[in-house]
Amino acid sequence: MSAPRSIVIANAGSGKTFTLANRIIAWCIEELRAGREPKPSRILAVTFTRKAAGEILARILANAAEGAADDESGAKARAKFEVVVGTATAAEYQGVLVALCSELHRMQVGTIDGFFHRIASALPDEVGLPPEWTVGDDQDIDELRAQVAAEILADEHAGELINMLEDGAPKPSVLRSIADLLGGSTVSVRDQRRPIPPAFSSTRSVAHGMARSRSFGIGRPDCTEYP
Repeated sequence: MSAPRSIVIANAGSGKTFTLANRIIAWCIEELRAGREPKPSRILAVTFTRKAAGEILARILANAAEGAADDESGAKARAKFEVVVGTATAAEYQGVLVALCSELHRMQVGTIDGFFHRIASALPDEVGLPPEWTVGDDQDIDELRAQVAAEILADEHAGELINMLEDGAPKPSVLRSIADLLGGSTVSVRDQRRPIPPAFSSTRSVAHGMARSRSFGIGRPDCTEYP
């Protein structure tokens, strides 16, 4: 039997977490009624943020525990959850709680990007990624941007590109972003394009060198040669 699939789309504060948590509990109860033990490893719930994912997991466990109470508070909780779960007994909620807690570590409740990260890590060849790929941090991404900018500006046709950028009057934010990649925004992109010193001949060195241009005097209006 395949587990049901559903997407909950609603505005903030409209009850998405309540609905998702209780749909998972409802599926677990259906499994119990069919004579099968609910398997947390078959549960996948994804959302946009870690905070929201944590809230979903906490709500699943809290609702199961509240519904499992064999007293007046439990009856009130089951009545509240009935709109999603349907009619269920305290014993059924207890069965769900036991099943979830016994293999809680196998239940997948997380972010959308985290889910796809796991898939891509497990099947890198299938998605066209190198075996040891990683998600870069801010420093890695800044370095890659600087490296790409350096490669573009080191090309023999870079002058034409820069002329097009400046003559076409691009948005100031575009010029600022390009200039920032090269180590500073005090001068124009055209002024940033200087002959690359021998020490920066490799692509990686170009990236580092241009990103640190101020320390070498590159980009200063009064600088005419390298130290």
